[in-house]
Amino acid sequence: MSGSQLLLLGGTPQVASDPNFEYTTLLLPGNGTNGAQNNTFLDSSTNNFTITRNGNTTQGTFSPFSQTGWGNYFDGTGDYLTVANNVALQMSGDFTWEAWVYPLSLPGGANFKTFWAQRASGTTGSTIGGPLVVFDSAGSLLLFIANAASNAWSVSGFDTGLDVSLNQWQHIALVKSGTTVTLYKNGTGGTSTTHSTAVGTSGSLSIMAGAADGAQVVDGYMSNFRVVKGTAVYTSNFTPSTTPLTAITNTSLLTCQSNRFIDNSTNAFAITRNGDVSVQAFSPFNPTAAWSASTNGGSGYFDGSGDYLNTSSTQVIPSGSFTVEAWVYLTTTSSAVTVVAQGTSGTAGRFSLGIESSLWWAQIGSANINAGTPVTNTWTHLAVTFNGSTLTLYVNGVSVGTASTSTNAQNTTLRIGSLGPVDWSTYYWPGYIGQVRVSNTVRSISVPTALYTADANTTFLADYTNAGIYDATSKNDLETVGNAQISTAQSKFGGSSMYFDGTGDYLLSVPRQPLALGSGDWTVEAWVYLTAAPVEFTALFCSWNYYTSGYNGNFIGRVSTSNLWTSFNGQGDQIAINGTYSWTQNTWFHMAWVRFGSTITVYRDGVSIGSTTDSKNLSDSENGLLIGVNRTNGTIGGGSPTQYITGYVDDFRVTRGIARYTSNFTPPTTAFLTL
Repeated sequence: MSGSQLLLLGGTPQVASDPNFEYTTLLLPGNGTNGAQNNTFLDSSTNNFTITRNGNTTQGTFSPFSQTGWGNYFDGTGDYLTVANNVALQMSGDFTWEAWVYPLSLPGGANFKTFWAQRASGTTGSTIGGPLVVFDSAGSLLLFIANAASNAWSVSGFDTGLDVSLNQWQHIALVKSGTTVTLYKNGTGGTSTTHSTAVGTSGSLSIMAGAADGAQVVDGYMSNFRVVKGTAVYTSNFTPSTTPLTAITNTSLLTCQSNRFIDNSTNAFAITRNGDVSVQAFSPFNPTAAWSASTNGGSGYFDGSGDYLNTSSTQVIPSGSFTVEAWVYLTTTSSAVTVVAQGTSGTAGRFSLGIESSLWWAQIGSANINAGTPVTNTWTHLAVTFNGSTLTLYVNGVSVGTASTSTNAQNTTLRIGSLGPVDWSTYYWPGYIGQVRVSNTVRSISVPTALYTADANTTFLADYTNAGIYDATSKNDLETVGNAQISTAQSKFGGSSMYFDGTGDYLLSVPRQPLALGSGDWTVEAWVYLTAAPVEFTALFCSWNYYTSGYNGNFIGRVSTSNLWTSFNGQGDQIAINGTYSWTQNTWFHMAWVRFGSTITVYRDGVSIGSTTDSKNLSDSENGLLIGVNRTNGTIGGGSPTQYITGYVDDFRVTRGIARYTSNFTPPTTAFLTL
């Protein structure tokens, strides 16, 4: 198991785990085959069709089956979820409402931010509802509960004696047992209050907002939101679960824990997304196993501008009956883009699956289905079946339409991420595409709970697990630019590392929100082996606003000829950390950049070489991370193409929300754990 260690506890082998792995948002172990990049795509069916990469399509470990669990991200500007009013959500006796939350900021002035509420709109009158769990500008957790009979507050602004923690996962549980109401944080109860009547029942349930009109929204993450009606799950202090919640007896709602917006209780309530809430592979739980290609899989990333894959063989989608299935994660709203296509013109038998007129689309020749609204920033399962006469389109396992035709799929090469070489060839997919499977039979369609495998009916299977430089947290896909690759020439751990030759080589992470370092603590670290002296402004890593020139990003890890390791704070200001080391070549050294509170410290081989003060929000890093270069012409706001490192990097790790080192330390003596 790469990057993990086996321990003997009581004679039984145990896999060691990193207690802060849930806060790790990027981990590049650098393990792999010599020369491996992220540019070679494979067909895992027995046909082993050749797949040709076009544009800068890349692949990585972000997939619908992430081993690190799921949460939902809310950006604080109109993002929240709602569930329509239902008797299952109306509390008349004991109850438990709970979730893990990761708030990013406090409200200003006398305002509140609300983790959950049950009211239609506004703050007073006949739409009050309840209960509400909020926090104020001081970080105090407060409670509101309305009386169902009068629909007026019977508990209003009750201070529980607990405080919210920013930039940290914490478990919040609101429990009513008999007439006693207690709010718990991380299993410890605050000051209790009493409430003897049924809880107010008006209005929709709002998640990460104070009402169904989006008042009092929270910026941050939520994971595993559960409502249990009729049961006080916790009646005294407790240890929160270390694994995702399940639908125990009396569960009314269970959401914010899947690769898509879904209620996992038996009620299967519709979850309505407001704003651009996104599904993220970021949760409070450590995985039970390291990332595995066969268990967790991967995805291809297509930037929407010339990226696609095509096969060298014709007739991948066969004549007669077939099934085409794919997982997709759309990152921008698009009116017409393509997931899979085979054929050159619309009426001659071209097959296509994607979006047309802002709806999901499936087509053979002139027969088509155009139904179902795509949702961005969530995994969606698509499937098309054809039995020789009827074409059927499924979205998340549900049929959204049929069309009749006897036309067979046109005999041309298969494309993924683009429509075709003749008309509308610019329908490039913006986002991720998970496994694509083509079968020569009509399959029964449901949402998969595990990766596809190639059986006797599989004619093609793209699963994107051939990345040479992969993220062990399964949160990111990376592009290997230039000749950036795995090398076995040098290694700190594991027999290989990432190599950059100093002439155009770097890694580019696909934009992912969990990479934003934010306003809290963080740690960025790596082992480095330089084979040439760094020139001025060389950077081991940096993040930059893709759409803004100038110093408007998080520019971290720079070394100049005068030995200055510096940072930019994302607000146009430069902060400098003066180092006194000469940059010894041809030897491994450990570098770490750490923010603890408002102090940023740079460590070399565990010894501080300088620090500075900065507490601003480093949010631009959600736009992506560059490793091995400062910035590049035409990509990140311009810059010199000579600012690349020359050498090797091993065990590159980003930890959000945790300062792993707060004083001088002994550098790691083994590879970072991958779970």
